Formats: sequence, C-alpha cells, structure tokens
Amino acid sequence: GASCEGAPRAIQIYDNMMEKRGKDFRISMKTGYSALDLVDGKSLKKVTVGSGVTWALRLPDGNTAVAKDPSIIIYGPTGAATGKTITLPSGPADTVRAINYNPANSHYFFSKGERPGHVYEITDTGATVWDTSLGTNSKGYVQFPREGGGVFATTGYLGSVVEIDVAKTIKTVVDGKKFTEYKVDFFSGFVRLPNGNFMVASW
Repeated sequence: GASCEGAPRAIQIYDNMMEKRGKDFRISMKTGYSALDLVDGKSLKKVTVGSGVTWALRLPDGNTAVAKDPSIIIYGPTGAATGKTITLPSGPADTVRAINYNPANSHYFFSKGERPGHVYEITDTGATVWDTSLGTNSKGYVQFPREGGGVFATTGYLGSVVEIDVAKTIKTVVDGKKFTEYKVDFFSGFVRLPNGNFMVASW
C-alpha cells in the first residue's frame, strides 16, 4: 500500500481504464493531491501545489480543481497548471472547505465560515449565482448540488445534514443529535446513497 502524508481531507473514486479494475482513487492533502491504484494502493501520481490546499476535486474532463484560498485553481490530467484560476467571492472569515461541481451548468459549490457557516454556488468565472447561511452555530463543510437547485450540506457543530432549496428554505434531513446512543459532535463529510439515505462522518 501507500500512504499520503499531509492532513488528508477527501477521497474520490473515479474511472481510469488504464489501471486495475478500471478505478483509481484521489486523496487531497494540504500541499496538493495524490492518485492511487484502488487495488494495490500503488502511487500513480502526486501533485504538489503548495501549502494551504483544503480540497482537490477531479472534474469530468480529467482536470482537477484545487481549493486554495482565495481561489480554485485548475490543473490538467498530468498535474500541470492549466493557467485557469477562479477567484472566489469574499465572505465570512475562515478558509474554504469542500468544493463540488455541477457538470450540467459548469457551476462550482463551496462552503466556508463558521457560526454561521455559508455555502456558495458560483460560475466558472467566479460570479456568485446563489449563496446562503447554513444556520446559527453552523460551520460550512461539505455540500452537494441538489436537483432543482440549492444543496444538501453538512453543518459542522450542529451535527446535521440539511437540504436547502433555491428559495433558501432549510430543512433538516439528518439530525445526529437525536441519536443519543452515539456521541455526535461535528458532521463533516457525507454521501447520499442511491436509496436516498445518508452516510455521514462525525468527528
């Protein structure tokens, strides 16, 4: 196997027919990102872009979007910079956390700030399309685009997953604090499963 030093934040599995079983996985670190073989953990690529990286996201075209305050920087399939940098709109103090991407309209999503946290949808030129608070005492973390507009997002300290529509109406869909048999403290990463359930990481 292989290890990825440097505060790993995200793991993303993606198709790569050149590798075993046709899959790789990508790990983002505070200095860049690495691609590893899904079967044996062999290091396939390691890209160093400098300190302060908070998220790396492989895009459908094979490029990688790297969140490094105050920008999203696009790197090509080989790890070379493409020259494209998206300057993020100013907002709450705190660094950008997770970023996401909607290939249907080429919009990016990112979260930042705490008490309250904030989530943004922007164009690929950095213009704000939509933004909203995640609620009192929240911290911006992971978000996924929602069908029809808006997002699903974790709220950090609130220990919840919320659904927010384009009208900015917040609906709690997972309330971790109700599960008293578990010590739910902070919701960070999550995925929405095909059956509609949520799998959430709690610190």
